[in-house]
Amino acid sequence: MDLSPILVVAREHLAQIEAQIQDSEQRREKATQVIAALAKLSVPIRKLPAELLSNIFLHAVTPPHWALDYIIDDAARYRLLGEAFAASWGFTCALRLSHVCRTWRKVSLETPRMWCFPLPLRKQMASTLDSATMAKQFLGRSYPFTFPLDVGDMPMDVRKEVLRAMRRVAGLSLVTTQLLEDMIGDNCPFLENLHILSIDLTRSTSASKSPKIVAFLTAAKLARVRLTGIFLPLPWSKLQELTLVTDSSIVSASTCFASIVQCVQLVTLKLTMPIWFEDEPSDPQPPQTLPLLTSLDFCVAGGDFLFPFFAGLSLPSLRTFALELGLDYGWTPETQDEITEFFSRSPHLDKLSLRRCEINDIDLQEMLVQTPMLQELKLTTCFEDAFTSSIVEQLTYNPNDAILRPLVPQLHSLEVEGFYGEMEDTTLQAMIESRLAENLGVGSAVVGWRRILLVFAGDGHREREVGELEPLGASLRVRVVQLKASGLDITIL
Repeated sequence: MDLSPILVVAREHLAQIEAQIQDSEQRREKATQVIAALAKLSVPIRKLPAELLSNIFLHAVTPPHWALDYIIDDAARYRLLGEAFAASWGFTCALRLSHVCRTWRKVSLETPRMWCFPLPLRKQMASTLDSATMAKQFLGRSYPFTFPLDVGDMPMDVRKEVLRAMRRVAGLSLVTTQLLEDMIGDNCPFLENLHILSIDLTRSTSASKSPKIVAFLTAAKLARVRLTGIFLPLPWSKLQELTLVTDSSIVSASTCFASIVQCVQLVTLKLTMPIWFEDEPSDPQPPQTLPLLTSLDFCVAGGDFLFPFFAGLSLPSLRTFALELGLDYGWTPETQDEITEFFSRSPHLDKLSLRRCEINDIDLQEMLVQTPMLQELKLTTCFEDAFTSSIVEQLTYNPNDAILRPLVPQLHSLEVEGFYGEMEDTTLQAMIESRLAENLGVGSAVVGWRRILLVFAGDGHREREVGELEPLGASLRVRVVQLKASGLDITIL
């Protein structure tokens, strides 16, 4: 019997079954894909309202330790820029979120606050934003809100786009004069929202050629400024915080001082400036009052005479004062008179720091007499006759003497670094013991010690032999160890 026809039919039937199985598998695969797609569309994040998604994006793009203060505050800048990527964190994150899907892109573009963080416009990041078209696009995404601008060298076409957006800049940080040179003439921007300004030309080769621009006079909201290596016209009467580092090659003492006395709203002033040269006029003027200034840090950068700086200022609210002169500046009787008079107009002074001032103990005593509310005193590399046994004895409290009170009875922190200390251990220990909290009676007018730091430079009987590290006698050193163990912050080196 011939079975060939039957085998042919059977094979054809098997082929049909296999074709049906393959078709079913294909339909199954398509059904699986449809189910997966539908499942993705039904996940909770797909159901979030655009408003909630927008808020989530804002939290995501906000850089760690974000604060506009980073423009002017070094500590805030270090926190923000602690890692290399953090400089463009907000921008990079916003860019990635806007490229996830069509819905997220729509939400991103409709959330302008997502784009109100520093754009990578510094030269080393030029490849991130290397065209005027892109600059215009990304600057426009933050409209109508304000944003910070932290820039260095940029192509001219990019600078033009930046200038068009300057009206919305709230914080501006510059390290070159490039953008400043564009802000003159008809290109002068209206800086109505500028609140914080930092210009540091320390590393700029064109610092001495910085343009004289008036654009910042339009910044009616400008309150916090730091200028290093440059001096510009500013709305001085509006400023609340000012850091100015300059020298005689940039601005004269008279011009600088005339600007300072206009800062009637100033609260904090950190100033490095030249003082008056012998051939520079310095006409005496009545003291100008800066009623709100509480902190002044003044460092002299060249010059011959301090007058009329201290004679021309009255700071009734001053609480913190630091002065650095330099050991090549001789402390004259005239300087001493100006300083003591200045202190007499600052009755609330409680923190005093003197750095590299050639004063003697009589000068220091006169200052301390004028600062009865002083709580913290710091002397750093001052003249060898500044902190002597005479001063230590006058700081010593004698509860049995009802007439003679010690100098600065509110003093609780004393730091003297680099002094020669020609005094006996007993004198020093008596001063320390007399103002310990445990030795003061209830209701005492004298405040107990919180911190003592004394660093000897070595001279006289304190001179150290080779290999000797101990400036104190055994008895006083043991007492210092005991006080340290009891919780007092005390160090004598």
